[in-house]
Amino acid sequence: MGITFIYITHDQEEAINMSDRIGVMHEGVLEQLGTPNEVYYQPKTSYVADFVGNANILRLGGETFAIRSENILMNGETVCTREAVVVEKSFAGGQLRILFRLPDGQTLTASRYGIDNDLQPGQKVQIGWDAKDAVKVIDNDKDENHK
Repeated sequence: MGITFIYITHDQEEAINMSDRIGVMHEGVLEQLGTPNEVYYQPKTSYVADFVGNANILRLGGETFAIRSENILMNGETVCTREAVVVEKSFAGGQLRILFRLPDGQTLTASRYGIDNDLQPGQKVQIGWDAKDAVKVIDNDKDENHK
C-alpha cells in the first residue's frame, strides 16, 4: 500500500503481529524503537523486556538480564544451572507455567507447552538457561534516566 500510519495500542501481541516497527514508551520516554523481533528478543531495558512478553528480570553480579520464560531450562537441559524451589505451577490451555524461587529470593517463571510434569511446590530443582538467551538490559529500577 505504501501508506505510513501510527497505531497506538497496549496490546503487545497486536503490536507484534501488525507492525514493521514498534516504539515502546514508558512515562513519556521512548524506551526502544525497533522491529518486533528486536524489541522482543533484544530488549534494551528491563521495562521493555517485562512489558513485551513478560520476561524474567534477573539481577546477577551487579548486572541485569532479561530471560524469556520459554528459555528457562530444567534438570539437565543445560550445563549452567542454579538451585531453585518450585513455588507453584499452573496449567493454562496447553501451556504449563512454573514459578521458581532462587536462594536469593528472586523468582523466575518457566513456560512449557503440552508438558505436565511431577514438579510439586517446595521441591528443589536445578534450573538454568543458555548464555545466548540472557540479554543484558538497562535496569529501570536502578537507572535514573529510565525510571
